[in-house]
Amino acid sequence: MESSDEEVENTKKDESEDERVENGKSEEGAKRQRKKVDRIEVSAASSNVDKAPTIKEGRGARLGEIPYVEAQLNKVVGAELKPLHKLLFGRIGAVTEVKRNIKRFNGYEFEKDSADYQKKLAILKASTLAGLKGLSQTLGLERSGTKDVLMERIMEFLLKPKDFGKSVPGSKKRWFKYLISSPL
Repeated sequence: MESSDEEVENTKKDESEDERVENGKSEEGAKRQRKKVDRIEVSAASSNVDKAPTIKEGRGARLGEIPYVEAQLNKVVGAELKPLHKLLFGRIGAVTEVKRNIKRFNGYEFEKDSADYQKKLAILKASTLAGLKGLSQTLGLERSGTKDVLMERIMEFLLKPKDFGKSVPGSKKRWFKYLISSPL
């Protein structure tokens, strides 16, 4: 009986050694061989912020040359002008270049009945009514009307920007100074 027990133990040892070799362990108990890791190399993807916008020559006045629009642009922080920059140039610009690029814009090259016009209208349609009214104020346009009316008014202006002669709002300090110095 002892010989049969020894044979059973030997076969169990052989089976366990075979399992260890299959699992990647050698007979001495060393660790298994690891597979080499193949790393994926991703080329630097160009992002929309990295590219400089192409400022094409339009048919109207530059927005920076219209006094009211320039005054409004100077009031607003650059980060708040990113939606306008995306509308004008098709990409969101860096905060440092947004105002500069918007001031250089002087109208779109395409016509009202083109596919590009419809794309820009779709961008405006995604905006809220309050956003469109704020944009209208920045551009010196009338702020009343429905969403569709505001979108059409903004696009008409952006096709060929022009100065409407709207006066630049004065400094509030002067008015406040006048109230303080005037006798009551």
